[in-house]
Amino acid sequence: MNYYSINKLVGICVDDQYPWTETLFFHKYLADRTVEMYNQCKAFIEVHYVKKISTENARWIGDQTYIGDNLYIDLAYGAKIERTDEKRISLTVSQECNEWLVILLEISLLLCGYTMIHGAGVEKDGKVYLMPSWGGVGKTATVCEFVRNHDWRLLGDDLIIIDDTSAASFLKPFVIYPYHRKLFPEVFQSGKSHTVKNIAVSNLMSKMIPTVKRILRPFPGVLAYIRKHNPQSVRISPYDLFSAVQLSAGGIPQKTVWLERTRKENLILTDAEVQIIVSKAVSVTSCEIFASKLNDVYQMCGCGLFRYDEIFSQMNHIMFENFRKTQCCILEIPVTVNINDIGKIIYDVLQKDDCSVCPH
Repeated sequence: MNYYSINKLVGICVDDQYPWTETLFFHKYLADRTVEMYNQCKAFIEVHYVKKISTENARWIGDQTYIGDNLYIDLAYGAKIERTDEKRISLTVSQECNEWLVILLEISLLLCGYTMIHGAGVEKDGKVYLMPSWGGVGKTATVCEFVRNHDWRLLGDDLIIIDDTSAASFLKPFVIYPYHRKLFPEVFQSGKSHTVKNIAVSNLMSKMIPTVKRILRPFPGVLAYIRKHNPQSVRISPYDLFSAVQLSAGGIPQKTVWLERTRKENLILTDAEVQIIVSKAVSVTSCEIFASKLNDVYQMCGCGLFRYDEIFSQMNHIMFENFRKTQCCILEIPVTVNINDIGKIIYDVLQKDDCSVCPH
């Protein structure tokens, strides 16, 4: 068995027969790989590999999905999910399983009183700024500005872990696209990036990804190879982009700023009620993490594998309790602002401290 510990919160063990260990999203960067750290975790996911998923003791409910007593089967993705006890989940797979592992990681965190949020996070002297948002708003450019030029430390540029009072790092690899060339010239000059250079072509490839995944799903080995050698982007560990002192373990959130791109002409920073930010963050985080499997998550609640309140209500509760202790603002950024300028603009605005404390 291969043992992994993510922030001493969720332990993941993967059996030796699993063929795609190298492409697991946490294999190289995110997890401690010792049994000792694994045993200290609060919730656990066990991954087992089989050549074919059995639907014995389960009934069909449509779209290659089956439910049974304490189990859920997704034949399209070659996955069977079972809950073996309150905080232990079994995932049996016949295909590469990153999509389901991300989902079950989030569910495991929720069972322990934590959640991921889709956003950027930085820390300085124990003080954390959380910047939840959609994808493509400029989170990566923003954290680079804070960390490189103003002595803040990185919590994450895409996902961060929080509980009701604190924030912890989730230092997954940066996904670097051709439009990041000016942000990471060293990556492109070193030859580490073999991405498509034409942005229009890259955008076209983004639209094709769901179709390609559907076509290649029955061929997990090919899909794993494509993931590893994606010509659209390159994944670089934060440990290769920043020094150790520029990376943070966590801190206490002081500001929560929703970043929004708009068609308005001016940059606008406004106070926001906490529940407005929570609603946005829960919705976008759910879309990001559960993605095309959001309906499956609802079905798992429907068949009793998990409870709705353990997932969606819990996510809302944790974010509300965390955000309500912070300044809550919405920063509207014109779509005309260049990605290479957005980090400095966001930094300058947030340092003015114009955002008043929200009523809770």
